[in-house]
Amino acid sequence: MAKRSKTRKLNRIQLFLLSALTGALIATLLLLASSFIPDRPALPRLNDVRLVEAAQADDLTQVRSLLASNVSPDSTYGDGTAALHWATQSANLAMVQTLLAADANADIRNELGVTPLWLTAENGSDTLAQVLLEAGADATVALPSGETALMMAARSGNPALVEMLLAHGAVVNAAETEQQQTALMWAAAQRHPDVVAVLLAHGADVSARSATWIEVAQPAGAIPAVRDAIYEIVQGGYTAFLYAAQQGDIAVARQLLAAGADVDDKAADGTTALVIAAHSGHSEFARFLLDNGADPNLAGAGYSALHIAIPHQDLLLVEALIAHGANLDAKVLSPTPARRDSRDFAIREQLVGTTPVWIAAVYRQKDILQALIDAGADTGFMTESRDTLLMLAIDGREPFFEEETRGIADPGEQERRALEMIAYTLELGIDINARNRNDDTALHKAAARGYDSIVRFLAENGAELEAVNTRGVTPLANALRLRGRGVGQSAAANESTAELLRSLGATL
Repeated sequence: MAKRSKTRKLNRIQLFLLSALTGALIATLLLLASSFIPDRPALPRLNDVRLVEAAQADDLTQVRSLLASNVSPDSTYGDGTAALHWATQSANLAMVQTLLAADANADIRNELGVTPLWLTAENGSDTLAQVLLEAGADATVALPSGETALMMAARSGNPALVEMLLAHGAVVNAAETEQQQTALMWAAAQRHPDVVAVLLAHGADVSARSATWIEVAQPAGAIPAVRDAIYEIVQGGYTAFLYAAQQGDIAVARQLLAAGADVDDKAADGTTALVIAAHSGHSEFARFLLDNGADPNLAGAGYSALHIAIPHQDLLLVEALIAHGANLDAKVLSPTPARRDSRDFAIREQLVGTTPVWIAAVYRQKDILQALIDAGADTGFMTESRDTLLMLAIDGREPFFEEETRGIADPGEQERRALEMIAYTLELGIDINARNRNDDTALHKAAARGYDSIVRFLAENGAELEAVNTRGVTPLANALRLRGRGVGQSAAANESTAELLRSLGATL
């Protein structure tokens, strides 16, 4: 019995050892086999618009949750807009860093070609730009239109961002394709002198010009039915300096001049920087140009800075132009084109062939007229109409287009300004009873417009009450005529003026 029991015990030990050896052998074989089996591919990351929606909603918690659930960081809307676009648009630094840490494409584009870096440049954030550039964003990438991140940074006005983009390879003189405008032009147009300084330090071309194009135009003040009034003009051709003149930015202009810009630079239509500044109402800038040697008599566009300064009522600029040798008797050679949708000071068709003195009388600018005359301007100039300065003061206009001031400008104020000018012209020796080409006198014109105070003033200073023009009409008859649209102040006869004339002795 004892011997049998011992034998059974040995068999159990043997079985245990055999089992252990077998397990070890199997584990070894499995380990060896696993070295010959390729790694299982990772599950693909899913495009999920919820990530884009979360970024658009500025919800960082949801963005992190979705990324943790195997959502692709480059998930997009149908138009290609990704979460990184929205994160940079809202300048959410933490979200940008989270997406980049999840391997988001730093240069991902939407269907318009917009990258996160371009949006960051638009926002002007150098901090975000640094993060994107360190993640591999390309500083040279442009939209299909050619607009670069550097151009957008120049427009937004952060010099540190501009410097950073240039350090990462941005092309300083790249131009967008439609208007051929450069970053320097955009910085000048947006009045960013600090950005201009950075661009110039990196070799920005001050002589680069925007594109030109032909535009069909009509002169301001022209009659629409007159086909000959339609003409073609060349537009564009602006340098950064001309954009500075348009905006009146002396700080930018000073840097551009130091970098070699021409103080007498011209646009494609011949308009000089001085004329552009004067026409834009930037008196201080125009005077800055004169002090830096600008020629006051260049009038490639058909009119000079002196001509356009008068409608602006800019006595300081007129005096500066006179002091710098402006031609006081220069004639307007061509009008400015009519604008469709803007309120603009214009050299109208009716001003072609006239001089600064004539324009000052039309716009009832007594102080300017006096400055011109004191400087030696010719007061005897007349157009074919043979209207005198006194008549021009009566028929004159306010500086803005008549269509824009109708119903806005105070008729009483207009009459007061006209009366002040009339009194001054009489001091100059203008004949109160002079006749124009139609034999109208100043009294005819005042009666037609219903200017009672002027009618009284003229009569008291010797105006002929019964003067007859070529149509056989007297001032009294002119007051009684019904007025059509655009003539006089109303569609009715000037009854008060007629009554005034009768009280003064007029009978015809």
